[in-house]
Amino acid sequence: MKKTLFTMFSLSALVAVSCQKDPDVQRVEPQKLLGKWLLERAVEETYSPATTLTDREEYLGEPGDSIVFRPNNVLYSYDGPYMEETEYRLLDNNRLRIEQEEWTIEALNEQELTLVQDETEMNERYVIRLFLVR
Repeated sequence: MKKTLFTMFSLSALVAVSCQKDPDVQRVEPQKLLGKWLLERAVEETYSPATTLTDREEYLGEPGDSIVFRPNNVLYSYDGPYMEETEYRLLDNNRLRIEQEEWTIEALNEQELTLVQDETEMNERYVIRLFLVR
């Protein structure tokens, strides 16, 4: 489970997520995103039909589970002793693209970052929420 959630975050390029623009959301300041973030926990929820929660799994991060956002749009993800390098791009408002996946930046301050991926397919909804801390 741990490997699945963290791999989905950093490496998967299987889904395209449609996000609605929220005019009240301020653009994320890129410098707040930069640096090392430790994975505190990850939550994966499945809804079937799209409004009924049918499964919820939670993974607690272990020492070494982290990501590092560099100013050159390179992201390093660490899963224990394993490291992966990939591109990221900050999109309009509160969206972030990591490889081909779009994530919503739900919360960002000096100490906390919450990323959410929300997709609906064939009346099933899948939500992954990553809670990261400095």
